[in-house]
Amino acid sequence: MFCRDNFIYFKGELIGLAILLVFGSFGILYGIRHKKEPHKVAFVIILLFGLLMVFFAPPMSFPDEAIHFARAESITEGVLYPVKTPNGYYIQDYFFEMNQAKSGTTILEYNFSKPISDSWGYWPASTNTPFYSYLFSALGILIAKCLDLSVIWTLWLGRLANLLLYGGFVYFAIKKAPVYKMPLLFMACLPIAVSQVSSFSYDAFIFA
Repeated sequence: MFCRDNFIYFKGELIGLAILLVFGSFGILYGIRHKKEPHKVAFVIILLFGLLMVFFAPPMSFPDEAIHFARAESITEGVLYPVKTPNGYYIQDYFFEMNQAKSGTTILEYNFSKPISDSWGYWPASTNTPFYSYLFSALGILIAKCLDLSVIWTLWLGRLANLLLYGGFVYFAIKKAPVYKMPLLFMACLPIAVSQVSSFSYDAFIFA
């Protein structure tokens, strides 16, 4: 699997693998030194591996992330319950370029340095999930808009907000739990859980 022909960006893959090994080694050492504080260990593991997925996963590459992003984006515009028009759901144009990038292997292939546009278009899909499950990811997008950052920051800050929501809940849940702290740590740090909460998915709210 790890041969040059299998990777378009071989150097990038090596750098990513090196970072993964460093983070993993740090997580093991931290776990050994703080084994009596499982809530801290869980938070560090979630944060370390979550950050890798927040910043390295291509845009909209998580399951249904485009739909979840569109819903969070609409909340930043004050639309808590999107209404479908004959053309679809109303959404800002910068979303479409980022959604197109999900077929790429790396965000480096796309230019997200331009500012967030004020133009609008139509998107055919949405979700009926309660709006409050998107409040944290919407807050990330809103911060990027208020600071007038480039398009890619709407993705990164929204994902990061979900990750911090989950990590914070896990920290306090394990800390306050009178029993079964290690099983809770194990469940909270499952790769599928950390992966989902590093995206725009409302799973971050449900899992928390």
